[in-house]
Amino acid sequence: VITEEDLFKADEQLTKEILWYAGYTALTVVIFLVIVACFASDPRACIVAFGTGSPCCLLCPCIKSLYKYTDPAKLIQASINTYVPGILVEDDGSMQMYEPSAEETDLLFELINEFMTIS
Repeated sequence: VITEEDLFKADEQLTKEILWYAGYTALTVVIFLVIVACFASDPRACIVAFGTGSPCCLLCPCIKSLYKYTDPAKLIQASINTYVPGILVEDDGSMQMYEPSAEETDLLFELINEFMTIS
């Protein structure tokens, strides 16, 4: 025989379980919104922080101090200035052309030959 007390306990248990799932769902939504807000405000820091597994770095300056090393424009500029003879990219983005020396051309051919032998 099911008593009123059993029905009340079952109803309490069901309410507790529903609140438990609703709480976890709300917490998941809040965490997702925080990640989206971080990505919208600073995508590079968000990718580095969550890619390294250290989202706490979004709150401290360690990620901000790495910006000078992870700026894509500066990385491309440095690569072009290093590996493309005859072109210098200035900080403002303008390019200056010059006649490459024979040594630069030889080093470029040597580098290309090394890449061709790798594959």
